[in-house]
Amino acid sequence: MFNTVESITWESRRAMTRLHSLAIGVAIDYLIEPTPAVSLFEKRQRRVYRSSGAALSNIIERGADEPGLSIQALPGFVLSASIEGQIEYLSPDILRYTGKPAQDVQSDWSACVHPDDVERCRNLWTQLAASSESIEVEIRLRRHDGSYRWFRSAVRSIRDSADRTIRCCAVAWDVEDRVQAQQALEAQAQRLRLIVDTIPGSVWHVGRSGLEYLNGFVTEYTGKRPEELIDPGWQDVLHPDDIEYFRNTWLQTVNEGKPLSIEFRLRRHDGMFRWFRTQGKEIRGDDGSVTGWVGVDIDIDDARRAAEAEAQDALRQSQGRLARAAQLATVGELSASIAHEINQPLTAIAANAQACHSWLSKDPAILDKARATIANIIQDVHGAAVVVKRIRALFKESAPMKTPLNVNELIEEVIHFMHYELERRSIRVELQLQSQPPLTLADRVQIQQVLVNLLQNGADALERSGEQAMILLIRSRAEGADMVVEVLDNGVGFEDAEPLFDAFFTTKADGLGMGLAICRSIIETHAGRIWAAHNDPSGAVFGFALPVMAPIRPAGG
Repeated sequence: MFNTVESITWESRRAMTRLHSLAIGVAIDYLIEPTPAVSLFEKRQRRVYRSSGAALSNIIERGADEPGLSIQALPGFVLSASIEGQIEYLSPDILRYTGKPAQDVQSDWSACVHPDDVERCRNLWTQLAASSESIEVEIRLRRHDGSYRWFRSAVRSIRDSADRTIRCCAVAWDVEDRVQAQQALEAQAQRLRLIVDTIPGSVWHVGRSGLEYLNGFVTEYTGKRPEELIDPGWQDVLHPDDIEYFRNTWLQTVNEGKPLSIEFRLRRHDGMFRWFRTQGKEIRGDDGSVTGWVGVDIDIDDARRAAEAEAQDALRQSQGRLARAAQLATVGELSASIAHEINQPLTAIAANAQACHSWLSKDPAILDKARATIANIIQDVHGAAVVVKRIRALFKESAPMKTPLNVNELIEEVIHFMHYELERRSIRVELQLQSQPPLTLADRVQIQQVLVNLLQNGADALERSGEQAMILLIRSRAEGADMVVEVLDNGVGFEDAEPLFDAFFTTKADGLGMGLAICRSIIETHAGRIWAAHNDPSGAVFGFALPVMAPIRPAGG
């Protein structure tokens, strides 16, 4: 019917205004009454629409005089089409997005839609012919640069006095960021589920109403489904001599609200009993009350029966898997820093690209300045690649690789990576690093993980202390045959250093007690040592020492 808003004749202005009002009505009806399943991301988008409600009302009122304005004011795409699927009107934003003239879109609209979504769009017309309700759909639209982005659309049929559908009206908005975020969250959840299900032990969660979660290990080991182990079903898989002891220990744990630690024998699906150790920790709500427990049951039968060497080997394997989980958790805690690190070079690239476009748009084009700007873009791209490479190292799962390591360089790298998070917490970092330190032979990523954990713990202790001046001091020095690194804070400190490095021991209300245990495992694997001491006058000192590399003598020396 219409190719552009400018082609509308004066006689058709009032009819077009009614179409505008219907399009706006679709948007308002859908956005003011969201469905219960709508995501938080979409709710935020819809608040933007709702905040413009008064402005949209004014647009409708003066739509007879300014029909183009009502469409252009909508923060999205608007179109109308016949029930046969022939497009009659396209808002200017659609044409700008696709980079196609109106007649091209009208003659072959499927070229603007992702091939996998075309059939779904065609089926939409059939649904609209039989319904007066709004229909929601998500499709991918092709942008002028050839890329596809996800859009969410609310479509409503327009019916005549005989209640027959004569055309449909739609409003659509870009939801690419929401889709990408949802896909990233689903991928992360899948990775975490895989990690939990591959841990060689039972992972469980008990809430106020009883058992709420068991990982796949339990079913595989006992041959019973989780629902079969709900009280009193768990007694069927415990050794008869351990049932009373287990029950009393559990009741004591519940009554006192303390961590759980117990060893018992668990029957395997073939009838054999094996020893397990349970370590559990209470979950507390905002009011401090216990709302449940989480824990792991680890098979310790081989450790009790086999030689010490075999037991140590099994323990190192378990620590490796737990270290990987802690590595992912550390990256999650530093998500703000990661976003900040990536955003800096991307912002510079966007600004330089805009400047380059401006120079090239001149008549004549200012090529010298355009070239200089392109050079800046290339430099920023290389900078972004360095940032991504450094972040990938935190995610990467690989066997330890020991190489010559300058601990000062690693300290500065970790500080640079965490500076955004530390600044957000108003924590100042001071360095006392030995110049030209001797090299150590170590796995860079693992020692980096130790430093991040110690700095994170120090920052948490400072925040809990309430000190006005929150300072983290990092110092390095050569001491005999070792390279020593220490992290000092003036935070809340601790009472007893001995249990700090034990698994599942924590001084934090929301901690799991694995960070320092993994740090100790990493340092000891490097033939080093790690310790904790009181800082004077307040706070704590956490340090570790790594053997320095033997100097390489020249040939013939």
